[in-house]
Amino acid sequence: FAIDTLKDFPHVYYFILGEGEERDALQKQIKEAGLEKRVFLLGHQTNAGALLKAFDFFLLPSKKEGLPYVLLEAGQAGIPIISTNVGGIPELISSPLDGILIHSNNKKELRTAIEFALANPKKIHKSAELLKKKVLSTYTIKEMVEKVELLY
Repeated sequence: FAIDTLKDFPHVYYFILGEGEERDALQKQIKEAGLEKRVFLLGHQTNAGALLKAFDFFLLPSKKEGLPYVLLEAGQAGIPIISTNVGGIPELISSPLDGILIHSNNKKELRTAIEFALANPKKIHKSAELLKKKVLSTYTIKEMVEKVELLY
């Protein structure tokens, strides 16, 4: 549903990092929507974390997730995040101060979030700064190991 929403934003380009079983279906959807010059499937990137800094914001419109490592990478890179409020994501993005959460499969909310991000770059970059501090202080290797040890 994110690709359909792009039709409303003619000046937005969409880069999909990573590889997966949905690649062919995505390629077909991009072609059918006539968005080949605006949506790019970059595939697996060994330096994806470094590439994230080049983007204005990070969009993760997942239907289901745990706590995706990619959001920790985006947070560490200091880029604003728009994501669905599924799985463990609300543990990371817990308020409007550190990112934008939307409901899964909700095109209207997605559109509104993108509009807000485009119209308010200073606000969303402030949220990215707060999220970066949170990620660097709470989601360190040391913290994660300590929490796993507590479970055992």
